[in-house]
Amino acid sequence: KKPDTSSLKRLSGFEGSDMAVSQTTDKKQTLQIMDKLNVENLPVINKDKRFAGIVNRSRLTASLIIDIANELKK
Repeated sequence: KKPDTSSLKRLSGFEGSDMAVSQTTDKKQTLQIMDKLNVENLPVINKDKRFAGIVNRSRLTASLIIDIANELKK
């Protein structure tokens, strides 16, 4: 029997698997999803739809800034 995780959605700061992004979702799209949902963190799922980790808005934003800075150096 699969556990009922619906009550977890009511916990502050917890986002359910229905809001998860995949490991292949690009940074821009992930930030757009975060903005639309007004959240700071999203769960990440792998190709088998299993939990793979958490993506954090501030770390993702920093990563994007580094990517842009690296592109400008080229």
